[in-house]
Amino acid sequence: MRELFTISEDDVAAGLGVTREAVRELRTEHLYENEDFGVVKRQIMLSEAGVQKIREFLQKNAPPGARRGDLALPKGNTPPAEKKRAAAIVSRIFPKNKGFLEAMLDLDAITVRVRCNENFLPGMELEGLLPAGGRLYDYTGRLPRRKGVW
Repeated sequence: MRELFTISEDDVAAGLGVTREAVRELRTEHLYENEDFGVVKRQIMLSEAGVQKIREFLQKNAPPGARRGDLALPKGNTPPAEKKRAAAIVSRIFPKNKGFLEAMLDLDAITVRVRCNENFLPGMELEGLLPAGGRLYDYTGRLPRRKGVW
């Protein structure tokens, strides 16, 4: 039965041009477990039939004149491709707050939200920053393996 589920939610979201949250919401509302999707190695995987059901739902509920990349849920979820990505240089690490660090982006100091700042060092370059509002950015890349080492 595990061979039936071969497509990850991330791949479906990227292929359809919608957010992963949109795919998750459609999966929970319109698909059946062990028929259209299942858990394989702690990851949600979909079958071809499940992907087809999501595609059909999105095409039925798309606004008139929408292109393939414009397909999204009616609630107004924006695809990740519309967000601007940026690169910055780490300038300061907050030792007491492991979820944030400070970086320089075009001579402006910004706050970057990371999962854990333990292995970052000043001078490291961060690529793949997504604006979260104001001077706050979200880091979407891989974390360093050791102190200062990607």
